Amino acid sequence: MKKLLFLTALAAVVLAGCKPELVVSEDGTKDFPYLISTAKQLADLAKEVNNGEDQAYIYYKLTANIDLKNYKSGEGWTPIGKQGKPFKGNFDGGGYIISNLYIKSNESDIGLFGYVESCSIKNMGVKGIVEGSDNVGGIVGYLRDSNLENCYWRGDVTGKSNVGGIAGEVVQRSTVHSCYTTGMVKGIAYCGGVAGIAQFGSIENCAALNSEIKRIDGSSSDFGRVAGFMNERDNFAWKGMKVKGDIVSKSYIDGDDMSKEKLGMARTFDKYFKPPLWKKVNGYLPGFKGKTEKEKMPDYIK
Repeated sequence: MKKLLFLTALAAVVLAGCKPELVVSEDGTKDFPYLISTAKQLADLAKEVNNGEDQAYIYYKLTANIDLKNYKSGEGWTPIGKQGKPFKGNFDGGGYIISNLYIKSNESDIGLFGYVESCSIKNMGVKGIVEGSDNVGGIVGYLRDSNLENCYWRGDVTGKSNVGGIAGEVVQRSTVHSCYTTGMVKGIAYCGGVAGIAQFGSIENCAALNSEIKRIDGSSSDFGRVAGFMNERDNFAWKGMKVKGDIVSKSYIDGDDMSKEKLGMARTFDKYFKPPLWKKVNGYLPGFKGKTEKEKMPDYIK
C-alpha cells in the first residue's frame, strides 16, 4: 500500500461566492490515518513492514470489511511484521471484520500480525484458521510492549508452544484488553483461549469462549481456558470448555466460570465490552455498533 497524500482541489467548480478548498484526507497521523478498504491494501502493508519500512507512530484505519479469500494458496496470508522487522504502527479496525484469514506455516510468530512491538491494535473482529510453530495467535503471534484491545477472534489456532486465540505470546508490559475468542486452540505447551502465555504482560477483562484447548501430545501441563500462563486480571470463560480433554473450574489461568445461560444474556458482557463501541443483544455474542451488531453464538454453547 503506497502512502499517498490526497489533496482534493475544488478549483474546477466555480460557484458564486465560493472559494476553492483543499482537503487533506490521509497523511498517517492520528487525525488523518492511512485508510485501508481492500485486501490488497492490507497485503501491501504487510510487504512494507516485512521489507523493513519503519511504521513507528504511523496510524492506519480500516474503512470496510475485508475478505482474505484470495490469500489461501501455499502457506496463505503473510503476517504483518516479523522478528527484526516488527510492526510498530497503530492499527484501528474501525469496528470492521477481516474474514477468511488462512495461514498454514512451519514458521514462528504467526497470525494476522506476526511480530509487533510498541504498537496499538484495536477495534476489529478476525475470522479464519491459523497454523504455525511457536508464538501463534489468530490476531497476533508475538505481542511486545504493545496494547491490543476491543477485538475478537473466531476460528481455530494450532501450533507447538505459546498458542492462543488472540495472541501467542504477550510480553514486556503488553496488554490484551476487552477481547473474546471462540473456536479451538491446539498445541504442545503454553496454550490458552485468549493467549498462550502472558509473561511480564497481562490479559484483562477478556472472555475465553472456546470449545476446547487441546493438547497435541502428552508432554505439557501448561494449558488454561484463558492462557497457559498469565497474571490474573478479571477474565471469564465458558464453563463447558474442555482443557486437555477435561472440564476445569475457576483458577488464575482459567478465569471465572460462565454458563451458557449467562452467556445468552447481553448484560453478562456489560462490564468488559462497553458502549458506544460494542453492541450486545440477548442470544448473541458482542458485535460492533452500527456494523456487526450480532455475532452468532457458537453451536457448542447453545
